[in-house]
Amino acid sequence: MKNITKGLLSIFASVVIASSAFAGEVSVQGTAAMSYHISSSDSTTGANNDGKALGIANEVTFNASGEMDNGWTWKWQAELDSGAETTSGAGIDDSRLEVTTDYGTVAVYSSEGSLAKGKWAGLASAFGVPTDNGDTGGFVHGTNLSSYNSIQYHSPAGLLPLSTRVFAGRSIGDTSINSKNASGAAITQSITNGVSGTANAFVGDNHSQYAVTMVPMDGLNVKADYFDPGDIGSGVKQNPEAGNWGVSYAMGNVTVGYGRGYVATAIGGTVAASTYEDYENREYGIGFAVNDDLSVSYSIQKSDLSYTDTTADVELEVQSIQAAYTMGGLTVALSMDDFENESYTLNSDEKETFLTFTFAF
Repeated sequence: MKNITKGLLSIFASVVIASSAFAGEVSVQGTAAMSYHISSSDSTTGANNDGKALGIANEVTFNASGEMDNGWTWKWQAELDSGAETTSGAGIDDSRLEVTTDYGTVAVYSSEGSLAKGKWAGLASAFGVPTDNGDTGGFVHGTNLSSYNSIQYHSPAGLLPLSTRVFAGRSIGDTSINSKNASGAAITQSITNGVSGTANAFVGDNHSQYAVTMVPMDGLNVKADYFDPGDIGSGVKQNPEAGNWGVSYAMGNVTVGYGRGYVATAIGGTVAASTYEDYENREYGIGFAVNDDLSVSYSIQKSDLSYTDTTADVELEVQSIQAAYTMGGLTVALSMDDFENESYTLNSDEKETFLTFTFAF
């Protein structure tokens, strides 16, 4: 993998010094979303999250693209996100620089390059992925490259049979975001610790992620991914790793999906009692496009947390009914979610309703 990384860096360096044949084009787009959130808890344990909330989220994306003398194309993108604001006023959340050739795309991503293609691939959701409606119920999917600066290769569409595309990425040393003089500091990986069940920092070597997507037949989409943390240090009995796969099939206005996932936690040399060992995830979904503007869906997500000892497994379940309606530049979306054993806590149950009005410009 190190040789591949060096090769990708060499290609990218040659692109950076190449002269442009045409002036680049710049565009700006974004969204402004208003949300209303209602939650009610009937938990016998855990925090009581009853309440109502009103929120506004803004996102502005700057795009630039062009073509070089040799016919290769390039694209730069940076995103200003209200969720990334700091006291210093900086709000750049994600950025990328991509170069596309006949043989694929080589890209550098800063805090945005997830290759978890199989994650949520089986939900067929009308609202979007679970993070779009504000709450995942504490569902654990593992780590991906979006947490780090990375260099990636994406194979082009049409090169491989069955519309297959291959993706490979590797995090590179420094974790500074949007830095032109990265210091090369060691990567710190935040991933669920098997002992505490919380996100702890593990200093390790470079991390890799791989993914494949294919369309074996009209309407059928298959996606899979795998995250390899590399060497996260000495004294580790089980390295954290994660993988997902999902299948969806569209038949006219109806789409059905199914997916599986696995997450191994980081376990040290000494295994304490009630240590988290792994999570086995599965998802089911069905969506229906009523017309060009209105769509509805229903999905179930389940995740089994296992321990290294005789502690009983805990199953987290999330059921979601969703609807979305588009009126030109406005999308109105509704999600009604039912959480059982939220955050893998027995008898911690909650119901949520999430309504958003999103304006695109």
